[in-house]
Amino acid sequence: MRFLFWNTLNNDVYPHLAKVAATMDVELIGLAESQFPPSYIIDELNKGRSGISRFRSLYADDAQGLHLVGTLPNMFVKLLVEEKRFVIFEVKPPGQTPVIACLLHLPSKLHASAGKQRDMAENVVERIEEAERASGHARTVIFGDFNMNPFEDGMMSFRAFNSTIHVDVIERLSGQRTLNSKKRSMFYNPMAKASFRDGAARGTYYYHDNDDVVHYWNLFDQALVRPELSPLLVKDDVRIIDKIGGVSLLTAKGIPDSKISDHLPIMFGFNLN
Repeated sequence: MRFLFWNTLNNDVYPHLAKVAATMDVELIGLAESQFPPSYIIDELNKGRSGISRFRSLYADDAQGLHLVGTLPNMFVKLLVEEKRFVIFEVKPPGQTPVIACLLHLPSKLHASAGKQRDMAENVVERIEEAERASGHARTVIFGDFNMNPFEDGMMSFRAFNSTIHVDVIERLSGQRTLNSKKRSMFYNPMAKASFRDGAARGTYYYHDNDDVVHYWNLFDQALVRPELSPLLVKDDVRIIDKIGGVSLLTAKGIPDSKISDHLPIMFGFNLN
């Protein structure tokens, strides 16, 4: 099952999205900053589609601009948690392994300090842990616009997302960290490796200002995977998309084209059979 996420900047990216969804056989799509009506999004995605391959609106929060669409019938996608800036679902594809999926869009540092972002991350993880206990498994993926880079405190803190970009660390620690005698399950972040593939964009968002420290390329759009789910991750499906159907999503200077979106979409997939 392939997932895709795109922060659309409230632009009409849907003809592009329809092409990549068809080409890459994407089944679940998360959107942020999407102010277009679900009916329009679905109509665009379904052009040229028929039968069970047609997309459906699975969740829409127009106020937040957070949308989930997919080819699965609604009965196979159960809403578990709905909060401002994130939602959690259990996805049960027929005849396949169920997963928990959290779609989020956390605030940028224009509107929240690093400490506030970390606090919000802690809340997301608390609700995910509740959902995992209720569902009886921890095959969980969090995806969306974190507005943090993989190395920031909110991403790596024991009490927040507790993530690492190193799969060997996950294996060495058996997927758990211990701090002050308390154990917490970790998340594996596969997106960093995707940004260092030959020819790949070096991030999903480019920003340059006059601050003392500037990162330029940022990897804000990510997927975090629990150790229970990471063995099912299809490594070749993890990618940052910078070209769709021959159309570049970058300007001539090689940065995201804000006429399309200031963020690049990401894709990842799991073998759930």
